Amino acid sequence: MSVVRIAVLGGGPGSLCAARLLELADPCREVTEQGSGLHQGHRLIGNRAAPIESPTTRS
Repeated sequence: MSVVRIAVLGGGPGSLCAARLLELADPCREVTEQGSGLHQGHRLIGNRAAPIESPTTRS
């Protein structure tokens, strides 16, 4: 059983950093950072954060 989606909960730069490291470890995973602040409720895609509600495909 493999992990496909990961949600990182919490606020501040630590949660964003943790989400980024998880995504870099395995780019096929869907990593979502759900902390408080600038990137609240955004999915990390490459070098940018995209709103969760936007239909985004990964290559």
